[in-house]
Amino acid sequence: MATPFDSLYYYKAEIVGGMEGVIDGDTFDMNIYLGFKAGLLKERIRLAHVNAYEIRKKASTTIKMKKLGLDHENYVELGYDALCYAKECLLFNDVIIRSVEFTQYKSRGSFGRILAHVFYEKCGKWINFGDDLVKKGFAYYDEKYKPKRKK
Repeated sequence: MATPFDSLYYYKAEIVGGMEGVIDGDTFDMNIYLGFKAGLLKERIRLAHVNAYEIRKKASTTIKMKKLGLDHENYVELGYDALCYAKECLLFNDVIIRSVEFTQYKSRGSFGRILAHVFYEKCGKWINFGDDLVKKGFAYYDEKYKPKRKK
């Protein structure tokens, strides 16, 4: 059976700091296990290609809400649902990340967070957490968070 570990750029990872390590539905503080006795790398990870609903109101949130046809209450409620779902999936299951760093894309988003695909294991299957969030209705695909080609 093939697993996500079959690629060179997958790393075992875990949330740092328990519940506080899940910042919101698409951002996490993680220890990344580099292997070969290289130790740990603590980084803030941002899901690539996916944007979860926000839990805080910002100016940009109002614009997103209007585009999606949601009012503030529903938007923030979906944000908290995404946060709780992230905690449920990523704190209590094995987690690996696939960084986009070693491809033709940039490795970090606009706030310096590593862009990555996050997978968790459930019942012997590896699940792409970003795709799972979208399927559950807690996030949407967003071109803004798609990695950009290096120039």
